[in-house]
Parts: sequence; structure tokens; C-alpha cells
Amino acid sequence: MALTFTYMGTKRPIADRVAGVLDQAPPGPCLDLFAGMSAVGRATADCRNVWCNDVQHFASIAAASFFTAARGPDDLVSDMPQLRRLFLANRSALVDLHAERLKKERFSLSSLDLSILLKSSSELIEYCSSQEAGTLRAVYAAGGSKYPSCLFSITYSGGFIGLQQAIDIDSIRYAVDKMRNTDVISVESHRWAIVALCYTLANISNSTGHFAQYLAIKESTKVRYVAKRVRNVWDIWRRALGALTPLGTQRWRKNNKVFRSDAVQLLDNIRETEVHPAVIYADPPYTSDHYSRYYHLWDTLVLYDYPRVTSKGQYRADRFYSPFSIKTRAHDAFRSLIERAATLKSTFVLSYPDNGLFADSTASLGRLLADNFSHVEVAAEIDHVHSSLGASKGREKAPVTERIFLARN
Repeated sequence: MALTFTYMGTKRPIADRVAGVLDQAPPGPCLDLFAGMSAVGRATADCRNVWCNDVQHFASIAAASFFTAARGPDDLVSDMPQLRRLFLANRSALVDLHAERLKKERFSLSSLDLSILLKSSSELIEYCSSQEAGTLRAVYAAGGSKYPSCLFSITYSGGFIGLQQAIDIDSIRYAVDKMRNTDVISVESHRWAIVALCYTLANISNSTGHFAQYLAIKESTKVRYVAKRVRNVWDIWRRALGALTPLGTQRWRKNNKVFRSDAVQLLDNIRETEVHPAVIYADPPYTSDHYSRYYHLWDTLVLYDYPRVTSKGQYRADRFYSPFSIKTRAHDAFRSLIERAATLKSTFVLSYPDNGLFADSTASLGRLLADNFSHVEVAAEIDHVHSSLGASKGREKAPVTERIFLARN
């Protein structure tokens, strides 16, 4: 069973059509500048090597696992008994620390009474937002404490996930970190473990496919809420781990690359290297929604750094803001991107929808491309549907026309 991750702006439904345009480029690597879950890279994998880039930490480690790993999480699976012992040790320490809160949570979930569910959830959320929890995060962030691992139980319980679920996430993270730090498992297996844990987090989260905000508990949703809260983190993680496997052949993966960088900065960096991509594919953000708001829990689970958090969603204070998602900066961001791409002498393929944040995008992008490339065409116009993953700004799904620009010198 192959695992799939829900991700905003995914090109999975049209990846094969985009890959058909990329096929018009000369042989050589394809650099996917805004890879996300690398749907286009997967569609391109049969005919060329792939260089994946994304500024988000989770997208980057997922790409590294699927596109560059020598093998799957074999040594981690073989050492599962030791990992389970470490997991249970950290879990026991956190259960003791949160004994009274856990007792209330278990009672609320068994009662199915809306008022009791709301009270238990609110108390957990208030604790995670309290000065006590903030001070504890600061102590851990400064290196003043290492055990027990407790980031999710003191930051996200009650809202996105339950307290017992947060404890189990912390305890799996403790176990795989301990095994990596003592060289029991490889860097690759550690990374696979985190990817599987991110999948688990998405599977149990009380949200709509992302982590911009958690859902309110209502009489009409309480059964679904409880069903999510009682999902077993360890069981889901173990199944996810067993389903993870790298793409393609080991020989092919050896020549792939993964970056985690701002796209324009990466093009500047590549210009100083000897090997350049044959084709660059750019699929920049097209709305005012910043991905760092929607996937901050995944990034925090990857970094596990006890960050300073803000607002109801407990967002990372240091989260990334893309200029492509800021209307007043989008034009300059596109100009910088296109100018840098042109200096590499690579074929350049750009996706952008007709309803994007960049006004009059077809004409405006066409002019920017023509200023930097000798040949520019709209190689494809693809009708498909964009999802808002929750309809926070209107309809949940909206029909759009995606234009695929092809530019070369």
C-alpha cells in the first residue's frame, strides 16, 4: 500500500500532463522548485533524474526519503522491540506527569456528552497556552532538559489531537531519536520514522486536511471527534512505516538531489555549480494562503525544537512567508525567479492558474518570460479543480484553467 499525503496545491491530478510538457526539454535532470509532495517529480521519474526543492521542512524530508534513500526503513523495523521499550519508558513518564488531565480526557471520550467533551478539550488547550507550558518549552528549547520528550503534549493537545495521542507522538519521537543518537538506526531510517509519524498526525488530527486550525466540537460532529481521538497512534505509525518504500531503482535515486531553500536563492546557488538542470519546473503559490500556516505541525514534528508559538493555532513564530503569496510582492518575486532561471540556460516550465493572486497572469507572465527567453509559448491549458482544503475563503473546490508556460533560449 502506497501512502499519500493531502497537500494544498498538489499537481497530482494533472502531473502527467505537466510531465508531457517537461518531456519537450533536452535530456537531463528536472529541478522541481516548489515540489510540495513532488507529484510532478513522481510523474517525471521514468525518464529523467529529479531534483526536488521545497522550503518547508516536511516536504523536504519526504522528498529525501522517497527520491534519494538507498533503501526503506529496514533496520528500524528489525529493531522494533528496542524501540517499543524506549517508547513505553517515555510514555510512562508523561502519563505520570499528566495523570489528572488524562483521567478527565478518558472520561470525556467515554461519556460522549458534549459539555464534558468541550470542558476537557478547553482545559487542555488552556494548559498548552499557559505560561507554565510556555516556560517548559523554553527550558527544553534552551537545552535545559532532554527527558521526557514532551513537545506535542504541552503544545497541541486538546485542539488538534488528544493528550494521550500527543503523549504517544512524543514517545515515538523520543524512541527514534534515542536510537539514532546511539547509532542503532541510520539517518535514513530515522527520516522514514518521522515521515510515518507525520502521516499518523494527519490521520488523527481534528482538522480538515491541514493544520491551519482545529475544528470546533459540536453536537453534530462529536461522534466523529471521539472517533478521531481514540485512534491509536502506535498502531497507525507501525502500519505507515511498513507501507513506506522509496521510488524507482537505487541506481536512479543515487543521482537525484533534494534541497530545502527559497526558490530564488537556490537558483543563485546552482548558478555557481558545475552541473545545471536540463529543465526547471516552477509551480509557485497562487493564493494569499501561506503553506507554513497550513503545515506548521508537520514542520514542528520534523524539527522537534520546542518553538515559540503564537495564536489559537499555536503557529511557529518563525514560520516562512512566501513573497508569491503577498500581492504587493508577487510581481517582483516572479521577475526575480524568471531572471535567475534564464541565466542557467535551462528550459523553464511554469504553472500558474487563471485565478491566481498575480493579476492578469497570462499576459504579465508572458511578458516577463519574453524579456528573458527567446522562445515562449503556452504549451498546455488544463482545466481542473483547486481545493481550498476546508473552504475557508468560499467554495471548497473551484474550477480553474492551469496554464503551462514553456520558455527556452
